[in-house]
Amino acid sequence: MTDFKVGTVYTHMFLMVQDATGANPHIAGKTGAAPVIRISKNGAASVATTNTFVEVDSANMPGVYSIQWALADVNTLGSFALYATGTGADPTNEFHRVVPQLFSDLSITNTGLANVTSNLKQNATFTALFFMTATGTNAPAPGLTVTGQRTFGAAGFSPISGTIAEVGGANNGGGWYVLSGAAADSNSPCVGFKMSASGANDTDFSVWMQP
Repeated sequence: MTDFKVGTVYTHMFLMVQDATGANPHIAGKTGAAPVIRISKNGAASVATTNTFVEVDSANMPGVYSIQWALADVNTLGSFALYATGTGADPTNEFHRVVPQLFSDLSITNTGLANVTSNLKQNATFTALFFMTATGTNAPAPGLTVTGQRTFGAAGFSPISGTIAEVGGANNGGGWYVLSGAAADSNSPCVGFKMSASGANDTDFSVWMQP
């Protein structure tokens, strides 16, 4: 049984075996079978697939055929049945699954860590939102010119390499600002940021980066 990822085109190989009319019946691979293929998706009535089949190598791999599934063939989650008939061949029955995700979608780094999808990756550009308030109050502080520093730990703070802008443009963010961080600002598993502006409280926050 094979797992197919939903909505992904596959080239699938299958075997046709000689029927009782030829040599080595029910054992030998059958060449020239010109298979007719039907599929059933998740228990529904079978339908014929018109995708072109190819006999892989009749001289060295007799009876092995391939077919490329169309997106419409693998667009339904659940069980997937293949039924192939051909000239001089026993019927071929196969049972597979169409699944939302494959284990092979997981990738491992050379240090044994799992690669994951994240908006915050080490050594990559990123976006972070933050809020500024007026000094001594909890009122929003729009229209500021904000400068940023970042730290990777004991080495202390350094100026950010990215840019800072007010959300929506000057005086339109209601006190919200956006840091467009450069790769140099994310070169650590954990990064601390200090945002400062004249007439406003500092905003301090930490971000954990995926390796």
